[in-house]
Amino acid sequence: MSSINVAPNSALQAGLKGYQAGSETLSRSATILADTATQRNGTGHSAGLHSAAVELRSGLMQAKASAEVIEKVAGQNEILGSIIDTYA
Repeated sequence: MSSINVAPNSALQAGLKGYQAGSETLSRSATILADTATQRNGTGHSAGLHSAAVELRSGLMQAKASAEVIEKVAGQNEILGSIIDTYA
């Protein structure tokens, strides 16, 4: 007899994965910015700083958008729970 696989909430999964990816991008970019800033001695590391700053902003936007997805899914689950409670 095979077990029944119940798919987890795909929107929640996507939100969590997106948030994790955004968080990792933020961390990586912050490290690059910090390393570049401390090693900068007028040798022109500005390209690395610009790239890391853009990546930092991108990670922030991804984390924020994913957090909104997580919030929406959590709100839907609360509404569904309320409906079930009402009719139970």
